[in-house]
Amino acid sequence: MKEKLARLGIATVEDLISFYPRRYQDWTKITKMEELSPDDEAVIYGRVADIRMLTPRRGMSILNVLLVDGTGAVTLVYFNQPWKGETFRKDTHVLAYGRIEYNYGKLQISNAEIEIVEPKEISSFQKLVPVYPLTEGIRIGKMRDMISIALDQVEDMDENLPPDTLKREHLMGRLEGDAQSEELGGAEGSPAPYGLRGALLHAGRHPASSEEAGEPCDEHQVRAVGEAGAVGA
Repeated sequence: MKEKLARLGIATVEDLISFYPRRYQDWTKITKMEELSPDDEAVIYGRVADIRMLTPRRGMSILNVLLVDGTGAVTLVYFNQPWKGETFRKDTHVLAYGRIEYNYGKLQISNAEIEIVEPKEISSFQKLVPVYPLTEGIRIGKMRDMISIALDQVEDMDENLPPDTLKREHLMGRLEGDAQSEELGGAEGSPAPYGLRGALLHAGRHPASSEEAGEPCDEHQVRAVGEAGAVGA
């Protein structure tokens, strides 16, 4: 793992928690299926109406999961990921994020990030989710989990901005913002201004961070990153 992270310029725990996202996925707004257009990046929520595993030729599999929401339908498509079939059950509800495609006369999302979510739990899944630069051998879920674990272990860190700048620009400190990040209730419904811990820890713990089945991340991996140097060293 150290070698893989080194390719991203990460050698210490401070490097890890200062490894900022290149963009965010907006999971805060669910779009009705009838309102979707091709090339949109959207979050949809629906009931699993059908699950089909196709094997058009040897060594190739295509999993099709049909979601419906009462206004339309979207098919989630996964190529050569047969284990994904174990994630879905008919009549369960799924929250899915991805780019909308129009193929074969129907709306689709290829390789959607998904969560199995009961209707009463939806609000806790509506977050801004970070997307990090990656390298071979590290998936997005693992990166989010490692950053979350690293932040749990950091009790203090030197601020890298002058106090007057923080005050003038209405910013939070590097390890501030836990309480404020519990809700997205910023001005006019915009996301609250997170500090480093608030933004990365909260977003890193978004349930989508655990979607990478079969790739557990534990404290030993994060501790290995820190062997080269301590935070603030």
